[in-house]
Amino acid sequence: MKEFFSFLLSPYDKPMVEGWRSKARFTLGSLGILVVLLLANAALQMLYIYFTGSKSHLETWQAYDNGLASIAKEIGPSFLLFYGCIIGPFMEEAAFRLPFSFKRGHVLVGLPILVLLISFVLGNWYLFVGVVILMGSVAFFVRQKITQEQLDALKKKHGKTLLHSVALLFALLHIGNYGEFSITHMGSYFFSIGSILISAYFFYYVRLRAGFLYGFVLHAAMNSFMLSEFFHN
Repeated sequence: MKEFFSFLLSPYDKPMVEGWRSKARFTLGSLGILVVLLLANAALQMLYIYFTGSKSHLETWQAYDNGLASIAKEIGPSFLLFYGCIIGPFMEEAAFRLPFSFKRGHVLVGLPILVLLISFVLGNWYLFVGVVILMGSVAFFVRQKITQEQLDALKKKHGKTLLHSVALLFALLHIGNYGEFSITHMGSYFFSIGSILISAYFFYYVRLRAGFLYGFVLHAAMNSFMLSEFFHN
């Protein structure tokens, strides 16, 4: 836990964990700590509900469950699981975590995918052609205009700030999972989005300490747990 909080204060101070066994143990340990923190967040939410008598959490979680059930009915539980546990985590890790090595190749791959995902959240599928063009433009700009030396300087000067900002963006982009936005649900959003933000930091933690593959595995494991109700179908 102390190591994790040190990471939040200074993400780039320590080198990566070496060896796949050490990385696997590190990932499993991070998973255990993440589960404990999410359970603590859930306990705090229960206390909030008890002392405030708020019912907004029921509405937001019902909207979340109804949304998943609707998608499962439309595309089938199997594809929902494949998308939610494999495709979705891979794209999100590529977009939100891969570039934070600040290696030029990783940024070149990650930024266009980030543009694509944000466009899908804020726009509609008919914007796909425009998004593809924008993705290509971003990739071309990175390739032509940004050098590795500039990225190294950016990491040294603003890496920590960018990591925290994008982690918050990642969490906020998931607010649509809990139904139509309502100011009366802010208490519920605080805990729901809080759990996603906590998870995001652990995805960064494992990605930067162990590597992209291990961060993806952690993300896929958490999504599998969230979608476990559909595994019996």
